[in-house]
Amino acid sequence: MIDVSGTVLPHPLFQDLGQDAPSTEGLTVRLVDAGRAISDPASAVLAQTEVGSDGSFSLENVDIGDAQVGIVLTVAAGDDRDDVVTSSLGLCQIGDDVHPSLVCRDDDNVAAFFVPTALADAIANGVGNENLVADGFVLGMTIDNAGNRLRDVTVTSNVGEVAALNPDFSTTGNNTTTDLGTFIVTGTPGSIVNITPSQTGTTFVPPSQPVGIVRDVVFQVFFRGSDEGGTGGTGGTGGMGGTGGDGGTGGGGDGGDDGA
Repeated sequence: MIDVSGTVLPHPLFQDLGQDAPSTEGLTVRLVDAGRAISDPASAVLAQTEVGSDGSFSLENVDIGDAQVGIVLTVAAGDDRDDVVTSSLGLCQIGDDVHPSLVCRDDDNVAAFFVPTALADAIANGVGNENLVADGFVLGMTIDNAGNRLRDVTVTSNVGEVAALNPDFSTTGNNTTTDLGTFIVTGTPGSIVNITPSQTGTTFVPPSQPVGIVRDVVFQVFFRGSDEGGTGGTGGTGGMGGTGGDGGTGGGGDGGDDGA
């Protein structure tokens, strides 16, 4: 059993748009068994709750005994709203040799980031892919321990395509982060990709993460890099939320200087 609580916040990149964030009231937070999320999504939901007017949520005594691979936290809006895209963060992983930051445990300070439709549309327009959200994609950030965005980080994945983003959300044509500290991963819907950041002199937590590409879901991943001689953080803010969507797993949920 685990207890999970925290605050629902707009994704850190949303602040770059200079718009008012959608209300968090009435959004739904779900904990999902990542091992069953793609094959049997209906039975994969372990617990869910509505978000309070202040953005807070709490899930208690969630039974994860039969869960496989890991636990994913998903934030979604009801059918009556079109201002929020379904998005996910990996809460923890299950199995042998799991990185300490990814172990399933009680957590009362989860930063449950969600993706406003305006942000998803801005990214889709920037990269020139009108089907980006419909096909599902991974939205990743590299940040330092202060929550500042890290540039010059090389991001790779075992499958799919990694594209770093410029500050205007256009693609750089390579997989090395800019001042935005942001990248996307696209691929075949239903696939699992393992993402790894690297930068000389910098250690990332988690060192890598498996995440899922799921139709109509933005899968979020945050890699926090320690300052051990690598390129420093550059402006902006980020959060430590791991990743996941209905199908992948990820890291802890402590918010950084979320700026959102």
